[in-house]
Amino acid sequence: MFRALALGAALVLASAPVASAQVQGVDVSEFQGNIDWGAAHAAGIGFAFARVSDGVYHMDPTFQANWNGMRANGVVRGVYQFFRAGQNPVQQADLLVNAVGSFGPGDLPPVADVEVMDGVGAGTLLANLQAWCDEIRARTGLTPIIYTGPGFWNPLGGNFSAETLWVAHWFVSSPQLPNGWGQYAFWQYDDNGSVPGIPATVDQDVWNGSLAALVAYAHGGAPPSGGGSVGDPVLSLGSVGPAVVTLQQLLTAQGFSPGGIDGDFGPHTLAAVRAFQGANGLAVDGVVGPRTWAALRAPTGGGGSSEPTIQEGSTGPAVSLCQQLLTNKGYDPGGIDGDFGPNTRAAVIAFQAANGLATDGVVGPMTWAALQGSGASAPPPSLPPTIRYGDTGLAVAYCQQLLNAKGFDTYGVDGDFGPNTLRAVYAFQASRGLSVDGIVGPMTWTALLH
Repeated sequence: MFRALALGAALVLASAPVASAQVQGVDVSEFQGNIDWGAAHAAGIGFAFARVSDGVYHMDPTFQANWNGMRANGVVRGVYQFFRAGQNPVQQADLLVNAVGSFGPGDLPPVADVEVMDGVGAGTLLANLQAWCDEIRARTGLTPIIYTGPGFWNPLGGNFSAETLWVAHWFVSSPQLPNGWGQYAFWQYDDNGSVPGIPATVDQDVWNGSLAALVAYAHGGAPPSGGGSVGDPVLSLGSVGPAVVTLQQLLTAQGFSPGGIDGDFGPHTLAAVRAFQGANGLAVDGVVGPRTWAALRAPTGGGGSSEPTIQEGSTGPAVSLCQQLLTNKGYDPGGIDGDFGPNTRAAVIAFQAANGLATDGVVGPMTWAALQGSGASAPPPSLPPTIRYGDTGLAVAYCQQLLNAKGFDTYGVDGDFGPNTLRAVYAFQASRGLSVDGIVGPMTWTALLH
């Protein structure tokens, strides 16, 4: 939300794996400019959060206009504050409440945007965040909302389950919840949306429930509670237990072998999930959320592809079919001639990258399954913003998490692009044959994500 990550919940426009029937919103700040809330509401925006300040010392000059404009145009409104753990938490909370005046029916509870360490340790951050929450409760009688992402939050070791969660987790079909929470109320699923009436790109968010439930929540009702779909938890690599056994059984019944039914979500199960998602037009993220569970429980449709494995140098009808499917998905193989040449290989690699597959240019069972899936054309998703030395925020924390996972140690996931992160970026770029400039732009993000 900081800099390019300005808070905002927005209308889903084609690229994100979120059902359009859900209530869409945006979170905004001065970085979005002067907003026409009437146009945004007409485009489908049901709720929005406006930034009031960055800590104590920077008031957002657009807050009052946004706060009044949301209410005047029928948008359920909320306020967030970029939380500075190195500043007085009570003063920050008081600034927010004083700027709003009073919270009335139709106003969402206040939000602490927690995504940077601000130069303090985890213990200090958690203690100051608790003080902020306590002051918000004392001044408003409302249960605060915490905005954060699992990559930043989990190393802190805190438990704020008494507060409502707004989770930030981009480009996945279901969000991973930060430690301590069993459910989320809002989910920021992308950071680069485009909405009529909003001059700049904006974060995309969704409410975890119906419009009636959102309105009730804004009038003092309870936030969403409990698990997701009935009995079906969100699963991902590393999950264990009976739910994983059920998952493996369903994958096997659908013709996607997880390498055994042992209750352990390991690499073989991950590969089977990704292949199943590709074959069924789902976001290929390896996370088993509500949409993947629903597809798994649908009647069996015959399993994987029977097409041969093909690669550069192959020729014949299977290559022609591959080229046709690539073309249908929006990836140009340079013609449909049955000859697997460099252009076809480049198109295959681009398709694999966009669908979370190994980018080897070889069309094997998983790539065939993704190509033959019933989903619409899947161009590469929008990437996180370009970041560099000195930047802070969730995009930096996400980059640090990816670098560490690939063996390039940033010495912590703190959302601060400092010397250690710069050295890790340099080393990663050199290892991938990229320009070693220390800037995490589109090419470096693509390499990190695949």
